Amino acid sequence: MRLVMHSTDGSSTAIDLNDAQLPLVIGRDADLAKVAIVDGQISRVHCRLLKVGEDWVVEDLTSRNGTFVNGARVAKSVIRPGDRLRVGSSQFTLEDEACGPDPLIGARISGFAIEEPLGRGRYGAVYKGTQVALHRPVAIKVLAPEFASDPERVQAFLTEARRAGALNHPNLVQVHDVISSGTWYFLVMELMVGSVGDLLRDNGPLEEEAVRRILADTCAALAFAEANRLVHRDVKPDNIMLGAHGDVALVDWGECRLLSEADTSQAGSTVGTPAYMSPEQARGEAADQRSDVYALGATLY
Repeated sequence: MRLVMHSTDGSSTAIDLNDAQLPLVIGRDADLAKVAIVDGQISRVHCRLLKVGEDWVVEDLTSRNGTFVNGARVAKSVIRPGDRLRVGSSQFTLEDEACGPDPLIGARISGFAIEEPLGRGRYGAVYKGTQVALHRPVAIKVLAPEFASDPERVQAFLTEARRAGALNHPNLVQVHDVISSGTWYFLVMELMVGSVGDLLRDNGPLEEEAVRRILADTCAALAFAEANRLVHRDVKPDNIMLGAHGDVALVDWGECRLLSEADTSQAGSTVGTPAYMSPEQARGEAADQRSDVYALGATLY
């Protein structure tokens, strides 16, 4: 395993973590940090990388400007091959030599160029990309290869794409295309600049006017979903996205269900994010739009 530091001039420097003395401290003070970087945005001891069991973990050392993994500010987080670490203005990537570089970076799929990772979830990753013919920036969600042979997971991925693609509303992230290529499955979406969760982690509590606008737009998205008899089931700050011009859009319909399905197929299963899910979801009971209202209230709080 190695940590690759990317310079602004396009060059890179690799640190072999197998031979490095751990924990690997990154900071501005050459006497205290094993990776010393001259950068006013970096604290004297900013963060450290260590091995916990089989996992690599990055831990912020109460830095002034924060440590970021795939764009999200973290206090302590598992970091996996392909993840991006940002410390001040410096960018790092964790790479596994056994796996080689990310095979998707630089690839072109049905007219879309894949450029860089934006984040990872339970079932795959999201990349920044470009629709080549239109020079349009997009987000490309990719089903992880280990799930591509699971018919149930593939069907869930395609169902999310179809349902999200059928919803056309200013406060819902728009789906441009769904693509299958060999064992890869891609969902191409409108690119947003970040989430409300990112905003809270970066800046702390929001101004009342901003909260009102975000709440109103998210309510409009959920009202539209209700009119289409859909239950989102995972409303939270990280699923409320922000555009470059202040627009607000609800994203991630991977856990959504039609009301008819929620009444039957969901019994006994638990979906959602514990800090925001309604009591009935936590008990594995059927959820309806009231569960989304509960989650929105928890998000507002």
